[in-house]
Amino acid sequence: MAKSKVSPVKQISLPRLELCAALLLARMVKYVSAVLDVRPTLIHLWTDSTVTLHWIQNHPSRWKTFVANRVSTIQQLVPEAKWSHLPGQSNPADCASRGLSPGDLVNHALWWQGPSFLKECRQQGTLPPAIVLTEVPEERMQILLANSLKAVEDNSILSRYSDLHKLLRITAWCKRWRRAIHSDRRSSSSEAVRQSPVPLMAEELDQAERL
Repeated sequence: MAKSKVSPVKQISLPRLELCAALLLARMVKYVSAVLDVRPTLIHLWTDSTVTLHWIQNHPSRWKTFVANRVSTIQQLVPEAKWSHLPGQSNPADCASRGLSPGDLVNHALWWQGPSFLKECRQQGTLPPAIVLTEVPEERMQILLANSLKAVEDNSILSRYSDLHKLLRITAWCKRWRRAIHSDRRSSSSEAVRQSPVPLMAEELDQAERL
């Protein structure tokens, strides 16, 4: 069974097209499994794109929207699949994408039988080695923010009193005393405040609260 699609008119990068091909493969596998009513415990899938392979083998949240959506769908369709890299010259899908004449297709061993290592994998239980990339396109920029806080001991008057009314009265008295010692009649005013203080006015308490 084989399937191919024509790339859209809108220009898309080659890695994205390879990812769409991998998604097409995952949908085919899901369809065949449902039609044949089989539930394989392990599925081997191949792609000749190292970028696509790296995308699929990582969490979708690492990639930008286009790639993340398709990687997420692939992982949901074939969660049990083991993806591996396939050299381009051994990829039978290229026979369809690059085109073959009917005469060439009839006797094309790669198209009908697949790459030779498939039989070797079955007999020896080996797979092509994994490929790891250090730089991958379509990766989301990760921003790390760090903030340091320095504890400062609070020596303000607010930490010295638990009663708000008492704190307001003390603040009001301090403000009155400050006004008194800065007045023109400094000595007499301070003496008057100390000897016969006038009760605090409501306005003075309001000013202390706004301070």
